[in-house]
Amino acid sequence: MAGFMTRLFVLVLVSLLSQECLAATFTLANNCDYTVWPGVLSSAGDAALATMGFAVETGQSKSLDAPATWSGRFWGRNLCSTDSVGRFSCGTGDCGSSEVE
Repeated sequence: MAGFMTRLFVLVLVSLLSQECLAATFTLANNCDYTVWPGVLSSAGDAALATMGFAVETGQSKSLDAPATWSGRFWGRNLCSTDSVGRFSCGTGDCGSSEVE
């Protein structure tokens, strides 16, 4: 019985550690000489990450934690601004949502 309990404990521990190891932290670093607004899009059926709309200034970075099951994509946008009525747009990589996120 003790052997079974030890194996069960090890199995549960390995399972928990495996789940933790499968999560990811994405670090988006801006090595450009201009501000970049990363675009973040979760795949269909996946929850959005904690933040999807932000600017990364030259020389800075931003980290995003993603659960083990997350899938999606990142892309860079630049030449971004907000017009007089609050619509956000970018010169490159714009997704047409009129919002930062």
